[in-house]
This record gives sequence, C-alpha cells and structure tokens, in this order.
Amino acid sequence: MSQKNKWNINNPKERREAWMHALFYKDHNFINYFRDNLYEIAPGVYRGAQPTMGQLKKLRDKLGIKTIVNLKNENRDSAYFLFEEERCKELGLKLVNVRISSRSVPNTDQLIEYKRVLEEEMDKPALIHCKAGADRTSHFCTLYQYFIEKRKMKDTDQLRFFPYGYMKSSGAGILKCYYDLFSDYEEKNPDANLIEWSKRIDPKKFRAEFKANKLTNFLYDNVLRRE
Repeated sequence: MSQKNKWNINNPKERREAWMHALFYKDHNFINYFRDNLYEIAPGVYRGAQPTMGQLKKLRDKLGIKTIVNLKNENRDSAYFLFEEERCKELGLKLVNVRISSRSVPNTDQLIEYKRVLEEEMDKPALIHCKAGADRTSHFCTLYQYFIEKRKMKDTDQLRFFPYGYMKSSGAGILKCYYDLFSDYEEKNPDANLIEWSKRIDPKKFRAEFKANKLTNFLYDNVLRRE
C-alpha cells in the first residue's frame, strides 16, 4: 500500500501551506534560490542541491536534463517532494527516488541497489541531488565514479568540502572513514570488489565506533539541518 500524502496540494489552501512549509520549514528550499551547488562531474552527470521548481525547468531546457535522482527518497510527508514529483511530471522528467544515508555506512544489499540504479535507472543527462547537495550527494557520486567510471576508490574525488560542502569532521565523516578503509584494502588487493568487501563490515558496529567532532556535528545537524 502506498504512503498517503500529508498535504493535498490540489487544494488551494493546503497548497499554499505546503509551499510555505517547503520553502521555510524542514526542506528550506528558499536557500536554493541563492545556492544551487551545481557541478558537472562527468559528461551529462550533474550534482547539486535540491532544485526549486523554476530551476527544474531551466535544468531541462538549458542542460537537457532527463532524469532527477532524488536522494531524499519518496517521502510523502515532505511538501517539497510532492511539488518536485508534480513538477517532474509536468516537465516530462524521470524522477528516481533513492534512500541513502550520510550518517551510516551502506550494507551489501544497499550497495547492490545503488549500483543497479546507476546502471539502469539514470538516463543521462541527469541531476543527482539531496537537500544541500553536500553529504548524500557526495556519497552517491562517489559510487558513480567507482561503479560506472570504474575508478579505484583512492581516485574518487566527491567527498570534499570544497566545492561541495562535505565535511569529514561531521557525522557524515563516517563515509570518508568507510571508503578510506576500503581504499586501503583495495591497494593491497587490486582485484578487490566493494560489494564483496562490504560483507566483512558490520554497519551497526562501524557506526557505533565512529566519533564525529561534537561541535561540527552540532552545527551540521542543528543549525544547517543537514540530513
């Protein structure tokens, strides 16, 4: 059974309320009018912050975008998601919803699913986005470089503060630790495979042992509202 929408955006009153909620409350979409964090990381592959509804049209018209990869997943409690889904249908854009975390490491089944999405669902040109285009987007784009571009993990370059805004001292730093650990293993075992290697890792234990900088983590989680 599909999840029921929290907002009825076909009702004018609820639509106005949902729009204000998307702009100023949880999704803070107003910020994206001033900062899109948009970069092309490969021919026809772009990463960025969640676009505004107007930016979606510009992305289609100017960059030829065909696919929007939404790393915030299909969240029907999110006013922003409902407007994004509606706008993508209006513009003829393919919307692919992916559940991915920046505060925990992926298990084997998740890596298999991310690889499938990258190989089968992401028709180019494509935009990959989360909320700020920093943490979850850096995570997924790292996997793009590894699975699709066939880079060694040490040669991926998406988990960076500049220009993307990813900060390894925050809770999202767990991803840097995870992929650095695999990179070290890959250096010693050139034929290593991330999916097979992931079977050695207990994600819950890995998360329990990771310690983020408390101040940075507070700023990211409570001030910037990173997810």
